[in-house]
Amino acid sequence: MSEEGIVSRILATARDKGAKALAEAEAERDDALGKGMARLRAEFDAARNAAGKRTREAGERELSAFRLAERNRTHLVRRELLSGMYEAAWRSVLEPKTYRAWLDKRMTEYCREGDQIVVPAVHAELFSRDFIDLLSRHKTSLSAEKGSFRAGFVVPRGTVRLNCTLDAEMRDAVRESEGEIARAIFGKSAG
Repeated sequence: MSEEGIVSRILATARDKGAKALAEAEAERDDALGKGMARLRAEFDAARNAAGKRTREAGERELSAFRLAERNRTHLVRRELLSGMYEAAWRSVLEPKTYRAWLDKRMTEYCREGDQIVVPAVHAELFSRDFIDLLSRHKTSLSAEKGSFRAGFVVPRGTVRLNCTLDAEMRDAVRESEGEIARAIFGKSAG
């Protein structure tokens, strides 16, 4: 074979080997690029999912906090409405005719001749001025002791004290009827 033929063959073999090496290098590069892109996509998806999860969780926390604040605000408004209603009921019971009738009934039920009743300090003058006829009719008198309750009276009998205060009666009435009243005013879900 001639020198030219040998060179041609060497060149052809070198070209084949070069083309094969280039094809292998390109295949490795494409494979590495594909793997790198897949890894980057996976990392991006993971980061995006984590960010989405954090965003959803933050949104859920804010929504939960908002709902709690609204429930608390609604509860406060309901409580204020009920308190206002109870205070109006209290004032209506303390109107002179109503209060006198209430006292007369309680004195008939609980007082005995000679009892000295304890009245609230704020009503001591009212009893000695406007309700003196009730005391006389029930044959009772006012004790020197004054109570810290708002209305009604207490009958001390030795170690026993009969609580005939409007405070206690109103508290019991509220306790017994509060749920029913709240449902009537605010509906089934009130509570």
